[in-house]
Amino acid sequence: MDLQGIRAALHRRPFEPFTLRLADGRALLVLHPDFVAVGQRRVAMIGADDSWSVVEPLMVAPWNSMDPPRGHRRTPAIRKSDDLLAPLSARLPGLGGP
Repeated sequence: MDLQGIRAALHRRPFEPFTLRLADGRALLVLHPDFVAVGQRRVAMIGADDSWSVVEPLMVAPWNSMDPPRGHRRTPAIRKSDDLLAPLSARLPGLGGP
């Protein structure tokens, strides 16, 4: 996988979470683009547990970015007709909204 492919996945709108699978068998979950920094030769990632990883792009296996990580539901897109001032819990299912 090259850096351009990783950048493209991070800038896709709406963003869809994906997993970077490394040659050593590790899988790094990318839930939000704010937790990834792409440099000229490396990718730095912050995990949900505040851990961090620096990845060489040659160590990332190719992936199908259309497949969300296992066990992850896609976040519903907000339509233009939705009230953007409504609390987030009212717009996303499962967060205690009506």
